[in-house]
Amino acid sequence: MSPESKTVEVEGVKLHYIERGEGKPVLMIHGNTGCGLWYEDVCDIEGLRCIAPDLPNCGLSDRIDSASMDIYADYMIGMMDELKIGKAAIVAHSLGGAVAISMAVRYPERVDRMMLIDPCPVSGLVTPEEHYPVIELYKTSRDMMKLALGAMTPAMKDDKKLDKLVDGAFRMNLMCFVEHARELAKFNYSGKCKDLKGKVSFIIGRKDTLITEEMARKSALEFQDATLEVVEGVGHSLMVEAPELFKERVSEFNR
Repeated sequence: MSPESKTVEVEGVKLHYIERGEGKPVLMIHGNTGCGLWYEDVCDIEGLRCIAPDLPNCGLSDRIDSASMDIYADYMIGMMDELKIGKAAIVAHSLGGAVAISMAVRYPERVDRMMLIDPCPVSGLVTPEEHYPVIELYKTSRDMMKLALGAMTPAMKDDKKLDKLVDGAFRMNLMCFVEHARELAKFNYSGKCKDLKGKVSFIIGRKDTLITEEMARKSALEFQDATLEVVEGVGHSLMVEAPELFKERVSEFNR
């Protein structure tokens, strides 16, 4: 059974999301060039109401004029308001980790706990200037995008799934190819996470070439109660590379 495709309106902006299950609410936030599709095969977890939105500017959600992580976080809180969810566990991947951290620091009463999958570091992620011309090329080259996403998901061998994720990447607002990188470079919540009381779990793929174990360890030290797991044989995207393990970890974390 596939998850349900739904929309909700937050301050005039339509946000698309997929949902499956009943129980404790878990908000699953995707990464850069992503959308809720990254979670479509892993949101059938017993006892959990899994909700995977397309962030503004991404997937089937409306476009907005900003690519700010804090603005995205505000929309996620607004979505929770519309869905009558007072408090939720957050699972967040890559760029989505920055959105989750912003939510937790600025709205601590709304975030129960966070599982961060290869997330943007708490102190931000700087893309070297010489990489920006290549980022611009991704807008027009499907082959380059497929190679890039393939490199981020080295343990995923399903070419049809990869093609689906590539299609999803091209639904992103074109300005965000560059602006997301700019915003992640500016992102910095270092020193602001110590007062958070909920559990925090970092999960990093050993083969991840973007977010290193050292980056994750430094980020984990920013929190009172954080654990770190390094998964062998997996790259940047546990949910599509080792979906059953992902579901096990989410289930265990929410007991």
